[in-house]
Amino acid sequence: DFDGDGVVTGLDFLIFQQNIGLTGQTDNTNGDANGDGVVGAADLVVWETQYGTSPLSAAVSVVPEPASVCLFGMSLFGALFYRKRN
Repeated sequence: DFDGDGVVTGLDFLIFQQNIGLTGQTDNTNGDANGDGVVGAADLVVWETQYGTSPLSAAVSVVPEPASVCLFGMSLFGALFYRKRN
């Protein structure tokens, strides 16, 4: 999100296009999406993968569903109290 509006859109692509090839003091506001100091093809790849999304939503980790958490808890409980029969 190069323009800071919270969504990766075509306006962000325009900022990238205006600054492609820029080196040195670059940052996210002028199209350097990966922070390598160069506005180039790698930054375009980052923009393409996040196009139409909010950068914050792309960074949020996956939260498991309640049913899977319950199943995991029951499995853990069973494993802790499992006793072998001789």
